[in-house]
Amino acid sequence: GVTGTATVTVNATSVTLTAITLTPTSSTLNIGQTVDFTSAAIWSNGTATTPYDSSVTWSSANSAVATVATSGSGVVTAVAAGTTTIRASAAGITGTATVTVNASAPTFDARLVGSWRWISFDGEYGSFYVFNANGTFTYSLIYTNRSGCITTSQVVASHQGTFSTQGSLDNLASAGQIIFNCTSHFTDYTNCANSTSRSPWSGANPHFHWAAFVNATTLATNHTDDFQATGTLNHAKQ
Repeated sequence: GVTGTATVTVNATSVTLTAITLTPTSSTLNIGQTVDFTSAAIWSNGTATTPYDSSVTWSSANSAVATVATSGSGVVTAVAAGTTTIRASAAGITGTATVTVNASAPTFDARLVGSWRWISFDGEYGSFYVFNANGTFTYSLIYTNRSGCITTSQVVASHQGTFSTQGSLDNLASAGQIIFNCTSHFTDYTNCANSTSRSPWSGANPHFHWAAFVNATTLATNHTDDFQATGTLNHAKQ
């Protein structure tokens, strides 16, 4: 009926992040292509957590060569020829991978070469593409405010640069992509007094338009990444 007691205290084992690894460790791309990197967290108790993509901060050492999505997906897009380091960082630990972008000229569907134009029946919207045989382009999207003149009466988003295509442009149900790498992009705002102000365009670069040929002289495009999402538009070749 006699009891002796003693107290035992068990400390919690502290698990810390010791390393971050990226898969693949290197990738070679053509301009406009993408690669999806996967990060893994290595812990002090020898375990690993993968994917760890949404828990790290992604960055590119040279975003002029390749950009990396900031949404936590680890998707890298090739922009221009060169080499850059992709980083995934958390808690003071960084994992790296190398991306090399080939200097080869972009390939594109030659049927795009020329001028394509779409304008709404009331003139409120307009969209204009000019694709050149050397792989360069100019593009404008115009929105005219016809409901009143409070701040601006017309907005014009202008882009210039190079383009390539990815996937088939022959299937409306599963349209291919036109990939734009903009070297100059800005938006002009014209108010009701015809005064125009210009501001840099801060959208993602490169950006993508979904496109398919309806026939030899009609191009269907969808450009939801522009400042005014107008849905699928059929452009006529000029």
